[in-house]
Amino acid sequence: MQRHGDHVFAESFSRHQLFNRGLSGLYCRPHEDEENPDREFETFEHGDKIAEAMKEVILGEEDGTLTGRIQFDPRTNWRMNFSATVIEIKPGVNSLNSIKERFQWAQGEGFLLGENRVFHEKKPDRIATRKGILIDKPWKLVLSVVTVLVKPFVMLKRSNPGEPQLKGIDRFEGYCIDLLHLLAQNISGFEYEVFVSEGNKYGARQADGSWDGMIGYLLNERVQFNRGEFSVSNEFSMYNSLWFTLAAFMQQGTDILPRALSGRIASSAWWFFTLIIVSSYTANLAAFLTHEKMTPPIESVEDLANQNKILYGVVKGGSTAAFFEDSTVPLYKKMWDFMQDIHHMRDQNKESVFVDTYAEGIDRVRESKGKYAFLLEETTNNYEGGRKPCNTMKVGQNLNTLGYGIATKIGNPLRGSINLAILYLQEKGELKRLENKWWYDRGQCEQGSDSGASSSLNLSKVAGIFYILMSGMVLSMLTAFVEFLVRKRKEKREKEKKQLQTMQHRPTIIAACQQVRRRAKSEESRTTIRT
Repeated sequence: MQRHGDHVFAESFSRHQLFNRGLSGLYCRPHEDEENPDREFETFEHGDKIAEAMKEVILGEEDGTLTGRIQFDPRTNWRMNFSATVIEIKPGVNSLNSIKERFQWAQGEGFLLGENRVFHEKKPDRIATRKGILIDKPWKLVLSVVTVLVKPFVMLKRSNPGEPQLKGIDRFEGYCIDLLHLLAQNISGFEYEVFVSEGNKYGARQADGSWDGMIGYLLNERVQFNRGEFSVSNEFSMYNSLWFTLAAFMQQGTDILPRALSGRIASSAWWFFTLIIVSSYTANLAAFLTHEKMTPPIESVEDLANQNKILYGVVKGGSTAAFFEDSTVPLYKKMWDFMQDIHHMRDQNKESVFVDTYAEGIDRVRESKGKYAFLLEETTNNYEGGRKPCNTMKVGQNLNTLGYGIATKIGNPLRGSINLAILYLQEKGELKRLENKWWYDRGQCEQGSDSGASSSLNLSKVAGIFYILMSGMVLSMLTAFVEFLVRKRKEKREKEKKQLQTMQHRPTIIAACQQVRRRAKSEESRTTIRT
């Protein structure tokens, strides 16, 4: 107005209305102008002047702006030199309240953290690449280190009388202990505990193939790091047995496995039992869910568009109709042209595919016996699909994704609080809970039917697998008893063999002692005679 004069909009704004080139209003769809149905699409007559003036605008927060600095690039017409506040909402660890963290972001520069500017593209985050293992680890990492007492590698510290008794790692000193301290200083998250191998043994292979000493601890997984001071050893204690049973039933692997033949027989029987039970349950569940499932003649929007037997339509003047009308996708344009053609042929004993309300469209689907499909919003479709008489269903994927929102007037102070509250409720799952409450929990349609009860699992149909499981357990117990007897007999033979070897060595030792005594007496007698 300063450049072109106050009268520049004299003919555009008149009688509380907007006029463009002599016609009232601005229409994105000119045919919607009922007063001028033949109106062509035209831009605002002063649009170029406004665009040129906007390139010179520079406003700041002191001018009352809501989004900070306002300035436009003269070449691209894009907004420039602006900043934004990024708010990250995190759930509280020790409370139910969320934690809000604010970051400042500037266009062309990146995030502004503290006094130093961090350029997002040019300067990487050094925190994530610093040395160490398990940065921000979710559990406490404790390394169990086994050793033997050998000078000068590992030794026990000497304590003076009256001093408190040393505990933990403070009990030891030596080269290996200092090396562990240095490792802990150079590896973040490195925590350890040290204990001496039983019998102070390095480890040797036993007759049954096992190892003792330090090597035995390693092979039996009794020295790998512990998560939260929890270790898994290959010992079938009550805790590990329950874990092994649950993992097998869930068809997952474990770090503990039986070695004895009896344990392997019991495990194999249990694995076979869980395999049949889980497979039968899965197959029965799939059959139950698919029982009497409606098989639609079309399965996607492409199938609907490539046929002419099933008519389809939308609510006239609604958002779905606007989506098809304004879409540039050839498939959707083809569908819109088909609906328009059917609408114009209604004078030839054909009913229009457009309806006035959702209820009218849904009733037409139910009365058409599969000859009419209704295109509507997903939320309404899901709700109506769960209402009686339960004879409608959703077919295919969503054509577009749009969200709902709460509208407020520009400048309303509650807008920011509402946005944060919506984000907080979404993270807590309250929005999903409300959706389940009003869409699904109060649904009037149930999955499946009573006729599928005959195909359900019962004890008589799976009794055989229980017999196999019990047979495997009995066979495992018998095998364990036989292994126990064989082991006892083997130990008895080894004990008798050792006793026999001991008895065979005694005469030799006694004879040797007697010979020594005889020699000593003869030498003594000789010495006496000489004297």
